[in-house]
Amino acid sequence: SIQAEMCITDEEKPWITVVGMLGLFIGAILCPLADHVGRRPVLLFGLILHLIFTVITAATPSFNVFMFTRLMASIGLGVCYPVACIYFAEFLPQNARAKLSFLLLFWALGGFYVVLFAGALLPTSAEEVIYEVKEHQNAWHRVLLLSLLPALFAFVSLCCCSESVRYMLHTGKDVNAIMMYQQMYKWNASRSAQYQLTELELPSKVNSAKPPPSKTICGRIVHFFTQFCDSIHQLFHKEHLVSALILCVVWGSLGFSYYGMSQFVPDQLQAIDNIAYDSQAVHRMDEEYFGKINLQDNMNNQDTLQNYVFSNVTFISSTFGHLRISHVLFQNCTFISVDFSNVISSHTYFENSFIKDCRFIDTDFTPDRFINCVMVNNTMEALFPPCKIDLETKLRQADLITENIVRLLSPFVAFFSSTVCF
Repeated sequence: SIQAEMCITDEEKPWITVVGMLGLFIGAILCPLADHVGRRPVLLFGLILHLIFTVITAATPSFNVFMFTRLMASIGLGVCYPVACIYFAEFLPQNARAKLSFLLLFWALGGFYVVLFAGALLPTSAEEVIYEVKEHQNAWHRVLLLSLLPALFAFVSLCCCSESVRYMLHTGKDVNAIMMYQQMYKWNASRSAQYQLTELELPSKVNSAKPPPSKTICGRIVHFFTQFCDSIHQLFHKEHLVSALILCVVWGSLGFSYYGMSQFVPDQLQAIDNIAYDSQAVHRMDEEYFGKINLQDNMNNQDTLQNYVFSNVTFISSTFGHLRISHVLFQNCTFISVDFSNVISSHTYFENSFIKDCRFIDTDFTPDRFINCVMVNNTMEALFPPCKIDLETKLRQADLITENIVRLLSPFVAFFSSTVCF
């Protein structure tokens, strides 16, 4: 749907995923800002950034703007991923933090949420895709906006929450931390309960950061940037180096294998499906056709011509009208006084053919569709210039939904397996 609206080529499509991953990477690098600004403000900033730029993405008119807004939305999401885990962990006792692994299940649940909406709203046929593009009613805008509902709920919920207690202790806000501890005790006990928290029961304090050397905006920016670099540098100190390297290797391997398989498996299934589809092609050789083309078989209906190979076929005064031509190859064919009108094509090519006195009215044939062809006195007219991409109209939506559901089930299997075994 996005590819049809913005004329995205097959070479440009992978960059949509690359930009999303790049945004997550940049957002993760900004995570140490939570040590200096606060967990809650950084989380709110990431959610606001994600919400605003996702809304802009849903209304973007061009591919370049789409890529930029997607990058910014991914940066906001990349900020939220690590900071949310830290924020949640600091409200739990140390012996209960291993249970935070179940947060990964919410990532899979979010995937199910998007897949279900996509399956219900996105077009299921090529005709629906073309109709949506012409009427400017593409469903991907609605899917993108509906995917924001969990983020919007998280933003509203976070506005009602306090800063992390441990971060308040880290910054010397002991009174606020004690008040929050008492409030948490009331939430978990009864409203009338009173818990007198003593200083001995507080977690060990961490020396608070030094105040900025200057009250000017530039001075604060330089100070925070210096602290940010110092926090990154601490990862490579001798006492943290081994743990940091092990975690980098483990998480890098998991991410590489998971996202690599997520890209590799659908591509291989698509290739297998294409091989099976091509093997069923109907071959027509050394024939002549006159008048309106009307080929009927088990694979085609009246307004569709798909999966054909024409070799040494002559078309004289023929008409290809109001057709969707998909996966059709004309080899060494002759076209004389043939009319192509209101044709929507996909993977349709003319090779080594002779084309004379033909009219192409409101078709999407571009010059690259004619390979080593002799063109004589032909007319090409269209109300709108054709999109210069070879859009695939053989959709596999049901298969793609099944593949994504199976992929999203893997975290549940891993979580429950680890729970049973360990």
